[in-house]
Amino acid sequence: MKKRYTDLPFNFHKIRKWGKLIENECSVKLTKRSRLLVKVCIFKTWKDMDTFFDEALGRPDSVDRHTLGICTSLGAVVESYKTDPPTLISEMDRRYICMIGFIKGHVTKEIVIHESIHAGIAYASRAKSKRWCPASDWSDEEAICYPSANISSQLLTYLESEGLLES
Repeated sequence: MKKRYTDLPFNFHKIRKWGKLIENECSVKLTKRSRLLVKVCIFKTWKDMDTFFDEALGRPDSVDRHTLGICTSLGAVVESYKTDPPTLISEMDRRYICMIGFIKGHVTKEIVIHESIHAGIAYASRAKSKRWCPASDWSDEEAICYPSANISSQLLTYLESEGLLES
């Protein structure tokens, strides 16, 4: 299977069209040595988050009026029709495993942890890492829980330091 890369920019604030929709953004590492990151953006309004996910990420109808947080994986398998017969191509971002979006004023611990679990699932499906615990204790749950805990811990610390975490 061929790989095709579709990389997110490191900083959306530098892109005028998207930067005006975003209140704050950061990147979270899974571990100190990890090269893979989770992109996190806090949008000013629900409509801004909807517009961004529709137009910038090409994920229409992923956000509705009840969405206060969203996590979308940045890897997918698609069919390429450049050859006959069509072949499968793996699209992925080289830097980010997923993108998390929050709406300013609605960033609570529950929503952060919920979206961090989705990010942990995205990481587990992409990285296939078994470094979190000894091989004798390994399970699929551990592959999700350890990265989720690291992501949520870093996110909660960052959001609290920036004054964006609601009680």
